Amino acid sequence: TARQAARFAAPALVDRSIERSGVYFHGQGNLLELSVPHSVLAQTGSGDSRQMLEEFSGKFQRVFDGQPPAGLNPKPNSNPDFLSLHHNVYEQLDMAAPMPSRADEKIAVFALPLVSFGGVETTALRIAQLFKKAGWSCRLLVMAQMALINEEWREAFDDIFFFWNEDLYRWDSGESFLGSSFPQWKNAGAAALEGFVSAADVLLNFHCAALHKLNSNLRRKDVTIVASLHVNDQTSHGRLTGHPHIAIGYEHAIDFFACCSTQMSEFCHALGVPADKIINVPNAPGQRVDLPQAQIGLFQKLERSSDQPLQVLFLGRLDRQKGLFRLSRLVTVLKDKGVNVLWRIAGGAVMGDEVTELPAGIRDYLEPPAQTGEQVVALYGWADILILPSLWEGLPLTLLECAPYGVVSIVADTGAVREAVEDAQNGFVIASQSDEQFVSQAAEKIEMLAHDRQELHRMSIAASGRPVRSWDESCKALLEALNARVERKLTSISHLG
Repeated sequence: TARQAARFAAPALVDRSIERSGVYFHGQGNLLELSVPHSVLAQTGSGDSRQMLEEFSGKFQRVFDGQPPAGLNPKPNSNPDFLSLHHNVYEQLDMAAPMPSRADEKIAVFALPLVSFGGVETTALRIAQLFKKAGWSCRLLVMAQMALINEEWREAFDDIFFFWNEDLYRWDSGESFLGSSFPQWKNAGAAALEGFVSAADVLLNFHCAALHKLNSNLRRKDVTIVASLHVNDQTSHGRLTGHPHIAIGYEHAIDFFACCSTQMSEFCHALGVPADKIINVPNAPGQRVDLPQAQIGLFQKLERSSDQPLQVLFLGRLDRQKGLFRLSRLVTVLKDKGVNVLWRIAGGAVMGDEVTELPAGIRDYLEPPAQTGEQVVALYGWADILILPSLWEGLPLTLLECAPYGVVSIVADTGAVREAVEDAQNGFVIASQSDEQFVSQAAEKIEMLAHDRQELHRMSIAASGRPVRSWDESCKALLEALNARVERKLTSISHLG
């Protein structure tokens, strides 16, 4: 034939044929065929095309001959080298690489800047599990060089892809919206990334700021864009900044704003996002709540004698946002007061190398972060009190998870914490303007509960009695909106046929 093809043995990449941008991929058994049609040969020349495909096939074969990176799904698409190789052909032909797809699939791409067991990642995982249950094919796009992928992630996502460029997270581009800088990244690999996502029906963007730059082109290709928003960051001067501001700067090219709390929904609307674009997708517990087990744990806590130490837990990332200075000072103040407290501080830095040196008051009680549901639940079963001294927050999953186990929360008044904690009922919300004010008031509350176990028990029972929201309930409106979009699109396509 007139086509120049490269054939080589490899695990099946796809079980369907794709035709997009003039390049054909066909997977059948253990044979993958890459072929270039006449239109491309006319531009590149048959010799150049053959050489390019042979070089590509050799690189691709070497990926499959080796072992997948530790901790990653051994599927071809889960190898971080695969995405760049998949795009290698297209970059040389100046074309966009499509994502493997079938005509009868509803495809949702979930884009994340990292996967390190944080709250945003857990939320994305729970939503993806629900989408898959509803019949969607979910693909994970990690805009990083590595990810902590366990079996739960592998089961939720049909494919896992990686995309990386150093400019993705460089924020000194000189461009900003409402004081929040946009990333430097502009077009390095943009055509390949755009083509890859364009096969999807929906792109759900979980705080990948640079990816918004492709929104307009993707919408022209009938991809519905969803900005999933979770938290406003805060500058050292206390000014709000971050991903919601950046997303609102692209409001014209975003179909829906999926907000993790009522507070975030109201924030977006106040900054000009039309109400019909906002879908409230309130956070639910990130870990499965076993109510019978939770009740057993509550009864065990109620039976603890008053001369036992009050058991206080910090669970979260070890970075500036979480108020580490406040936590350290609180540990010291309670120790100086002689309050009978037993501490557990479970956490690690998951945002890179933000933490170089921990405050002295924390180091003595530090333990590794919980990375399984069983480990998290065990911490809640142990704790009488959860302390959250954060400088800023969204709607923390920990507050929703710990309540059924009778844990009383003491939190700084920030973000949407009041949607989970009712002051003086199932916890205390401390509205302080300074670190020292927070430390003083939090120490006062902990000391009071250490001496008044009857009040502790009342609040524990109140916490355990709060309704437990499900992800099915949270995502109902979002799924309905996206299903309606896809149905309209399929109906339009069938009419064209």
